[in-house]
Amino acid sequence: MPAHIRLNYCSIHRGRNFIIAIFTCGLGHIGLAADFFTPVEAIHTGSIASAVATGDLNHDGRTDVAIVTTQFADPENDSKTQIFLQNSQGKLTLAAKYPGGTGESVAVADVNGDGLDDVIVPTQFGLAVLTQNQGHTLNSAITYSDSNSALRVAVGDFNHDGLNDVAALSWGSNQVSVFLQQSDHTLGSARHYEALHAGYDDLKVGDVTGDGLDDIVVMSGELYAVPNFSVLVQKATGDFEDAVGHSLGGDFITHAIAIGPIDSDSGNGVAISTWATSAEIAYFKQNSQSQLVRDSDLNAQSAYAMQFGDVDQDGLKDLIGAGPDNNIQVLLRQAAGGFASPVTVTLPYSLPLNPHGLALGDVDGDGKTDIVMAGHDSGLLVLHSLKSTSPKPSPADRSAPRVRVSGGNRQHTKFPFVILHGTAFDNRKVRRVEVRSVDRDYRRASGTLPTWYSLLDLKPGRNTFFVRAIDNAGNRSRPRRVVVISD
Repeated sequence: MPAHIRLNYCSIHRGRNFIIAIFTCGLGHIGLAADFFTPVEAIHTGSIASAVATGDLNHDGRTDVAIVTTQFADPENDSKTQIFLQNSQGKLTLAAKYPGGTGESVAVADVNGDGLDDVIVPTQFGLAVLTQNQGHTLNSAITYSDSNSALRVAVGDFNHDGLNDVAALSWGSNQVSVFLQQSDHTLGSARHYEALHAGYDDLKVGDVTGDGLDDIVVMSGELYAVPNFSVLVQKATGDFEDAVGHSLGGDFITHAIAIGPIDSDSGNGVAISTWATSAEIAYFKQNSQSQLVRDSDLNAQSAYAMQFGDVDQDGLKDLIGAGPDNNIQVLLRQAAGGFASPVTVTLPYSLPLNPHGLALGDVDGDGKTDIVMAGHDSGLLVLHSLKSTSPKPSPADRSAPRVRVSGGNRQHTKFPFVILHGTAFDNRKVRRVEVRSVDRDYRRASGTLPTWYSLLDLKPGRNTFFVRAIDNAGNRSRPRRVVVISD
């Protein structure tokens, strides 16, 4: 039987010259809540919060938050990108507001090749990119025009050159716009690819064919005659195959999609949320021919926004959804495959209605994955993860280990290995280093550090790996991305 939790909460409302903190106790299974999350934190954004993303927006090694708002008769806060930076105490503070954008989506990634995270938002005429400068603030927006207005944005490498590109989706245009990063690290003109979608759509990026290349997945939220979702599979040449549509069968309206694994063997699949008479989240899994087929229906409530991420720190990606009735669902992935019955957390706030209204990241510096949401009328919501048998470390004890990688990083190579180094702090030692590919779980790299690690099963073209270090106190480093382009 699914566990159900109602959390206490702390609400922080910011005005021009005041801060009011309100603490209210809720009811529920507090013991279970303590196993997963601390009380939810709400930070007022002044207008309707719609979409959210996480990343390092001042290059200090901490995870920050970008949240976008729509129109709500509040000129100071309407249609803004608000930046909340994490400080040394693990608290989010409003640092800046930037105008522009539709308020329906936001992405954070390095899209100009300087190693610094930038902010990308859709506009009525294409994209706006706020690049991070060497002073580690954001510049005024650079705009990239498109014949399609943009509703959703997502980032991936769409020509396997090791550089981040941008995909954009408009309302029911039946097209996806792709902006490739050029050799001068600007974004090129939009390239258009056909993919049926009729409105209330979602856009996600990930490798769903097991070839190490980023594919584009488009969900249609309207019209029964249109496939529930379509996949643009990236070719080895850097272009895309014709879209392949997938349907749930019957007349189903869908809400959100997420890309991630259900087990350790089949790679990434697609979870899709809908209204149904039984299970409301279906999962499409890669088969032995690297094709997506409907595998299972998950015992879970429908969700308006979903993401895969490790919220219980066991190295396996869980499925998190924000849905009706102000419920957060956490489906913990099992080591043997599949998901446990969902833990449902009820919050005293309106949750996202937008499929891009949920993001994950360590936004308090404790090394654990937190849930960040754009509450429809409640601002920035943060559900801090507390899945640990040890107490939350004090700010002075938050120095996570670091991992360095030699060789293989964005290099053409016939020698598929990297050299791994680890550095720990506060008289700790690096206990081990782990490596995972984009569609597999972390695997331990054997040997003492520094150690050689062979990257097995390389495919021709681009191969992406992530490396992390773990010290003897159990602290994990930020994952380091390694791109190996094999001849």
